[in-house]
Amino acid sequence: MEARSQVDRQWEASRALFTRAGRLVLVAAAYGAFGIGAIAIASAGAPAIRLFTRDADRAQRRVQRLLQRSFRAYLGMVETLGIARFRCEGAATLLEPGLLVVANHPTRLDAIALIRFMPQADCIVKREYFDNPIFRRVVRSAGYVPNDDGLALVDACVERLLRGRSVLIFPEGTRSLPGSLAPLQRGAAHIALRSGRDLLPVTIRCEPPALGKSEAWWRTSSGPFELSLKVGSPIRIKELVSGQPTRSRAARVLTDAIRRHFELELSHDG
Repeated sequence: MEARSQVDRQWEASRALFTRAGRLVLVAAAYGAFGIGAIAIASAGAPAIRLFTRDADRAQRRVQRLLQRSFRAYLGMVETLGIARFRCEGAATLLEPGLLVVANHPTRLDAIALIRFMPQADCIVKREYFDNPIFRRVVRSAGYVPNDDGLALVDACVERLLRGRSVLIFPEGTRSLPGSLAPLQRGAAHIALRSGRDLLPVTIRCEPPALGKSEAWWRTSSGPFELSLKVGSPIRIKELVSGQPTRSRAARVLTDAIRRHFELELSHDG
């Protein structure tokens, strides 16, 4: 009986090892598919759109639409492989034009997951993507905005909002640690004040935590996770900043309101 029990334990251990190894292969394949897709868009999709679309604004919108459809297909593949599930509460709101969307940033997939539900979105991205030999063609063709120049960033985002385009920004500026928020930058507040647009908060949760800050991609293979998005009620800027003596003070008040919203949402059970 003891010998039989030991065999059973060894079998269960071997099966668990095979499961982890199999998931690791699937996760690696998903990463590879993302890279191949990025190369295809950079080398063929985006250049073709620019070639046949003379108007720069229309070309950028078409590239963004291509990215949305590509991300939707990619995340659908990730779900089919059993790596993760994705859901969005209030997704219909993200279809509206001229939104100023702010979101917390717990994982590597946050921007992709949000863009999946937004036919058009001007994203704030790290400067390194503009220097990357593959991604630079994509982010430039899509009209995305680099995050390394505060004044120019605000000007670019305000200009887009006033033309009826939507802007997506992560006020933390980088991924946060599980269950917490990184310090919020005030760029989103300044954009809201300059453009007169209310802020639309989207709270992102990942259970169990995966693809977080300083977390190796292969740890995702330990098990499936769920990435959920919840679109909140707009943060009305006029109600909050009325009577504030300076724009700097008003931006501080708005940034505090964004933080309170995310902290309250993240404190609830998913």
